[in-house]
Amino acid sequence: MFESKIENCAAGKKDTRPAMQGVYLDSEHNRAVASDGHCLASIECDVDYTGILPVEAVKHSRKRGAFLTIHAENTTVSEGDRETTYPYTPGPFPTYQAVIPSKSTKTVCFNAELLARVQAAICGTKGKQGIILHIPDSDGGAMLVESAYAADGTNVGVVMPMRKDR
Repeated sequence: MFESKIENCAAGKKDTRPAMQGVYLDSEHNRAVASDGHCLASIECDVDYTGILPVEAVKHSRKRGAFLTIHAENTTVSEGDRETTYPYTPGPFPTYQAVIPSKSTKTVCFNAELLARVQAAICGTKGKQGIILHIPDSDGGAMLVESAYAADGTNVGVVMPMRKDR
């Protein structure tokens, strides 16, 4: 259904907000959106349905040969002669457009894998993982990455920008 794993940004089963425990399909804007309240992913996709798909159904539909069908009252995933039904996820989904900032005139491209490696190096692999990004003012400048939990400058990293033409 989706090339990206957008469901990774959806809230977990224990979250008290059922609408955020799924992937929201927005047929008006041709978007699939998932959020846990801390991060949000919005991708373009061709959909003719507006509503929330259960995360389990989206994950199940990734299996080879699986086919997802959206009904008014539920969602089903078929694999050959086996069919699994997932209940309707109640809404409404939050107004996601309101939290997506407009693009600034300044853009910088950084390698996410390198950023994750620097995060692990300065924050460790356990505990608090927050980082502060200091975006360069000039083109071609390096981004300073600082641990949000040691923001006194003791734990920092640097990620060099990528060229956009790659």
